[in-house]
Amino acid sequence: VAAFVPTSRALSWQLTDGDGMGVVRERYWLTFQPGEIRVCTSCHGLSEFDQAGNGPPQNTPAALVQLLGWWSCPDFDGSGAVDAADLTTIASQWGQASSDPHYDRDGDGQITVVDVMLVASRWGEVCSG
Repeated sequence: VAAFVPTSRALSWQLTDGDGMGVVRERYWLTFQPGEIRVCTSCHGLSEFDQAGNGPPQNTPAALVQLLGWWSCPDFDGSGAVDAADLTTIASQWGQASSDPHYDRDGDGQITVVDVMLVASRWGEVCSG
């Protein structure tokens, strides 16, 4: 799971079943600062092994990769705005494999028409920093 959450205020969350009933209620309140990104390697951390006897996860946090790819401004040339040069950059990578969320906007491992359209949908956006 990856999500944008409110900042500068305490929050907690819970897992729900298919009917929306709470099944796991976290006992900790967390506060996030603007722009902060946190990643959990697994629930409640690991000593050496998880509850099933497995070591730490080795897979890429796919939901986070996809969210960050969508969220980051696709100003590939650093001009400060999404423009024709950025569309040219993403289109030139069409058909290539990529695990870089900045280019692989939908996180499917390939640069496709979907990635190009996601960049085009942000045409004219002014990018900060």
